[in-house]
Parts: sequence; structure tokens; C-alpha cells
Amino acid sequence: MRFRILGPLEVWTGQEWVSLNAPKWRIVLATLLLQPREMVPAARLVDELWPGNPPSGARKLVSLYVMRVRRVLGDGEGRMLVTRPPGYQLMVERDDVDVRRFDDLKGRGRQALADRRPGAAAALLVEALGLWRGPSLGDVPRTPLVTVAARQLEESRLEAVELRGEADLACGRDRELVAGLRRLVDEYPLREGFRSQLMLALYRCGRQTEALACYQQARRALVEQAGLEPGPGLTRLHRQILRSDPGLLPVEPGRGPRPAPPRVRAPRRARAPRRAREPCRSPEPCRIPEQRPWPAPHQGPVPRQLPPGTACFAGRQAELAGLSALRERAAALPPGGTPIAVITGPPGIGKTSLAVRWAHQAAADFPDGQLYVNLRGSEPSSVHPAEAIRDFLGALLVSSGPLPAPAAPLPAQTALFRSLTAGRRMLLLLDDARDSGQVRPLLPGAPGCMVVVTGRSRLTGLIATEGGWPLPVGLPTAAEARVLLARRLGAQRCAAEPAAVTELVQLCACLPLTLSLACARAACQPHLPLSALVTRLRETGLDALDGNDEPSGLTWTGPPWPVQGPVSSPGG
Repeated sequence: MRFRILGPLEVWTGQEWVSLNAPKWRIVLATLLLQPREMVPAARLVDELWPGNPPSGARKLVSLYVMRVRRVLGDGEGRMLVTRPPGYQLMVERDDVDVRRFDDLKGRGRQALADRRPGAAAALLVEALGLWRGPSLGDVPRTPLVTVAARQLEESRLEAVELRGEADLACGRDRELVAGLRRLVDEYPLREGFRSQLMLALYRCGRQTEALACYQQARRALVEQAGLEPGPGLTRLHRQILRSDPGLLPVEPGRGPRPAPPRVRAPRRARAPRRAREPCRSPEPCRIPEQRPWPAPHQGPVPRQLPPGTACFAGRQAELAGLSALRERAAALPPGGTPIAVITGPPGIGKTSLAVRWAHQAAADFPDGQLYVNLRGSEPSSVHPAEAIRDFLGALLVSSGPLPAPAAPLPAQTALFRSLTAGRRMLLLLDDARDSGQVRPLLPGAPGCMVVVTGRSRLTGLIATEGGWPLPVGLPTAAEARVLLARRLGAQRCAAEPAAVTELVQLCACLPLTLSLACARAACQPHLPLSALVTRLRETGLDALDGNDEPSGLTWTGPPWPVQGPVSSPGG
């Protein structure tokens, strides 16, 4: 069994490279691969999977994820991924992971360079860098261990790139190196090794003025961004270039140093014919493929459209766990299947707060972005699907191409939207949907995406025909309501008037929206006892919560609680 982590996490099945569908599975396997043949405690896996906020039954979930990873590895008997109390151990050999081969090739290349065999060093380093397919562990959510490991691996890759530059300079490939080194300097302006190599390559090409200008740019960047002067190596090279030090020229076997470049360039018409470059005379042939810049070209900004969550969120642990369970079960869907969570409930029950809360918690599982739209289905002027999908296309095409014409038919825009989301792992939050017909054109066709829909109606069409998973939301418990009040008003204020808090929860019937309005009224009058607000609510009903400065337009003009009619609240 072989593994690749220098890029997306992949496993070799004997016939092809495959990836793990669920992000949690990738976290488990990555954690074990980063500590091969070591016993990793189950508690460490819990910390990696849920940093600082593990759910109840976390150990059982870890066992479930390990079982799924074993299934992908074809290790049903647990001989490779061994259960070893108090945790697990992945029995892989050193060469079974691509990073181990990368380290070996880089070390051999460094030694070959020290032995003055630049051709062999360059070939070894090219082979090492060829193992990289993108950012290391690119599809694994950034847990604490993965974050540190990815940073260390990136530093190791940059060291290999610098070593390859040294080998190519020793082979006399000065002219071929300039373009690639300029890209590296632009990407890593504070890395003095790339600056030194670019200055040396320019000097050897007879471009002394550009080499000196490169030093000034390096000094300006270091002073402005780090508050430091250039290091001794870069300063020494600058002085050598100023005095045209012959020691900067490479020594060719049997020929001595090449002649120094002229300090002042002659006019173009008077320039002598350029001498043909001598081939590298290293004992080993220099088989160097065309140098390619890394990483891949920028693909545009990733949409992050989630609205801010509620700071004083309380309860709803079962609903949050249900949404996470749906995300984990998505891997078992047939090809093309997209998990759809349908959150329904009466107005003011907290559907939007729940959806946004979970979306922020799960955002790392969707590295290609999160899209959000308020469909305003509870209002007379609801959003047409064509309007919503054009907003999505604008976010996805911001740097890729023009938007389709506004007159383009909705099916054509839907087809373009599904083409753009294919192969991506994205989360779509469709808030306050009116009916299933408003939602269907906004559904992606890619299995890596997930959709969360909220609405007041049951949206049975999505559940029946699209395989949506219903999540009806009810009233929170009285205990959860008291927690909400304590977080909004302060634990000390609530503890001072426990009877008033209990009656306030009863008068608001635990409805999150009503509780929020009551908290807003109490927060605006911090010196007013809660009992006074309770007395007014008891006497006048919910009219006591009416105000002239409600940004959501909420007014209470009906009979005292309970309210039978709908509440005008966008998104529930």
C-alpha cells in the first residue's frame, strides 16, 4: 500500500490512486500518516477532528471513521491500521509515503552538490520536486497537526527549490534560470536565497546593472516588510558584484573561470558576436526537463458568502449533530448524489441561526467555498431563481470569464452553474425558501457539494424527488432558553433574578425570536430590573416588545401570547 501527501491525500489501491470521500476520514488517515508506525492515541484524533469542541460520543465516531478508512485501504482484518490501546497505529514502511522518498532524493541531491557533482544533484532534485502535485495535504481540513505539518513540508520544498537553483547555476544554466527565479522572487520577496541566485544569474549573463537593482529591491522589501537590513550573504554578494569579483564566475573543468562580464555594455552595433555556451562538463549527464513554476496558476478568489453567525447561540446540539451526520453519510451516496438538508419550522424558531452556525463550523470541509442567498420566500417579493443563480455565477466567474447575458434562459444558467461547481467541494446555504420550485434550479450536480435549505413550509418536493433529508426544528427547552438569556444579558444579571428569568421564558414560550427581542429590550435598559419587563409583558402581552427602531421591521400588534398568525421574519 502506498500513499501520497505532497498534494491531495491519495491511496494506491494496486490499480489506481484514489482519494477518501469524507473530510473526517482524510483527517484520520493524515494524522496517522504524519506519525507512521507510531501509536496515535484516540484522544489525539478527537482533538484533531474537533479542536476544542468534541461532540458527545466522539470516541465512537473515531472508531467509525477508522473502520471506514480500513475499508478504503482494503484492510478489513486490521493488519495495517492496527488498534493498539489506547489508540491506533498505521504500519507503513518508510518508502510507502511519497514524502519519505522526497526527503531521500533531496538529501542525495544535497550530498551530490557538496561533492561537486552539480549535474547529478540537479537530476535528483528535479525528481524530488516532481513528486509535488500541489500544496501538501491540500484536501485535508487544516487541523492543528496538519497545519504545522503542511508548513514544515512547504519549507522543505522551498529548500529543495533553492538547492536546485544552486545546482543549475553550477551547471552554467544562468540564462535559463532568470525567468524562473524572477517568479520565485515575486512570490517570496523576503527569501534571500532566491534573491542571491537571481543576482548571480543576472551578473553572469552580463546584466550587472539589473543584478545591482535586484539587491536594492531586496533591501527595500526587507526594510519595509520586516524592518531588517539584508543578511551578510546577500550583502557580500552585492559587494562582489560591485567590484566584478572573478570568484563569482563558475569554474569549468580544464578551462579555469570564465571571463568577467564587462562593466559597461557596448552599443548594440559594436557588440562582438556572442560566444557559444560551453556544455556542462560534469561526469554525469544533465538530464533536466523544462523548469516549471510552482504552485499552479491562481484560480481566482474562493467565495466565502456566509453571513455572520449569532454570537450568543445556545442549544440545538442534536440538530447540529444531525447536519454533521448527513455530511458524513454523503460519501455513501450514489455517483452524482448531492446531500440536501431541509430545515423547516414556524417563523421565529431559529432556522437561519441554526443553519449559519453549522455552516461556519463545517466551512473547513468545503475548501472550494460557501455560497449564500436569502430567497425571501416568506415575503411578497421573493427572489426569482434566475436572480439568485446569477449572483452565484458572479462569485464563481469573478476571474474566469464573463457572465452570461441577463436574457439567457434559466436552464442555460443552471447548466453553467452546475458545470462550474462540478469537481468542487462547496456548501450552499439557501435561506428562507418559498417552495421546492424556487430551490431546484440552484442545486449543484456535483457529489462533493452539500446544500442546506431553510423554509417555513415542509418542502416535501425536495424530500420526495431530490432525496432531501428533513430536519424539523422545534422550540428549545426551557433550560436552553435560560442559557440564551444568560449569554445575551450576562450570567450575573440573570442569577440576580431567577424567578423573573423563569417567568420571562414562560411568557416568551421559549420562542428564540421573542426571547431575542426581550433581551434587546432589557439590554437597552441595563438598570431596569428584569421583573419590571416581566410585569409589563404580563400586563400588555407582546406589545411591550414593540419599538420604533427595529431594523427587521418586527412589530407585535396582535393578541397577547400565544401568537397564532405569521411573524414577518426573513429566513425564520
